[in-house]
Amino acid sequence: MDDHPALPQHILLLHLSQHHLRQADELGPQLTARPAHATQAIGRLHYQPSGPATAADEDEQQLRGAGQAYRRHIALAVGCLQATASLPPDAVPAELRLAAHCQLARLLRTETVETARAAAALQHAQALARQAFSARLPLALTLAEALAHTQAADPRISFRQIKKQLERAIQLTLR
Repeated sequence: MDDHPALPQHILLLHLSQHHLRQADELGPQLTARPAHATQAIGRLHYQPSGPATAADEDEQQLRGAGQAYRRHIALAVGCLQATASLPPDAVPAELRLAAHCQLARLLRTETVETARAAAALQHAQALARQAFSARLPLALTLAEALAHTQAADPRISFRQIKKQLERAIQLTLR
């Protein structure tokens, strides 16, 4: 009956994660726009709005709703990426698994406060990069990206240490 084969699970999960990230990006302007009541002169120092609902209340409600929708989309994207990363190794190509781990770490680092989970995801990505690309040139770039993200997750490490580790990873890879 169905002529179309089902999409592989990892493709579906990656598509859903990208969809939710796009949805969250579309909410960005609503979250950064200044409400109209904040730019208008009130007139008195201790103005108390009267009446059932003011423009400020409506703006605040819309902002709260947009913030909740943004957090929901980010949480769903993180969940999809975690599900992709937890699939069996033979079900997901190494490049996609590595990309999922790097994107998961980036999301955890930039959108949440879970730096420990972000660092763990990046360490796993580094191990995957070493396994999957041991004889290929993209390893240098992949390791460099993974190292940069790992070091960015820990702000106590100086730029000089990051640069030295990146150069060492590239030298070891190109030997």
